[in-house]
Amino acid sequence: MRGDELVMFAVLVVGIVALAVVHLARRRLQAKRRMSRDAMTLRLAERFGEGDAFVAFARSPEGRVLMENEYAPAAMAHRILGLLQFGIVACAIGVAFLVNGVAPPAGADINLVREADEARWWGWLAIGLGIGLVIASGVSAAIARKWRVLGD
Repeated sequence: MRGDELVMFAVLVVGIVALAVVHLARRRLQAKRRMSRDAMTLRLAERFGEGDAFVAFARSPEGRVLMENEYAPAAMAHRILGLLQFGIVACAIGVAFLVNGVAPPAGADINLVREADEARWWGWLAIGLGIGLVIASGVSAAIARKWRVLGD
């Protein structure tokens, strides 16, 4: 391996490890939140004593807000919005690659021509990914509205 390839590989490995660490930390935080919410629900049920009073509280607007979980309409909307944001960012990165891949002047070094070709290839790939994600977020939003998952 050449020095550039080794650096590229090291950056890729560090990026994958960082992504895995962030994902694991996020999952732990979600699990901790879920356990604390379950413990709070158990304490509320014990405090109310009888089941009918707790059910009445849980059906009230205040109880619904308190018992809302990660599958609530707001959380679903945030997920769809995140998908849309990632698609827009991927399109912007693709455009940056296309700008970077502008053909060099005639008679330029063949390596510059190859680098420009590769940049254009990555640019169109990123734009395709971004457009696909934007379409997926639109379809997800339409289905969620049709199934009334996003609320009324």
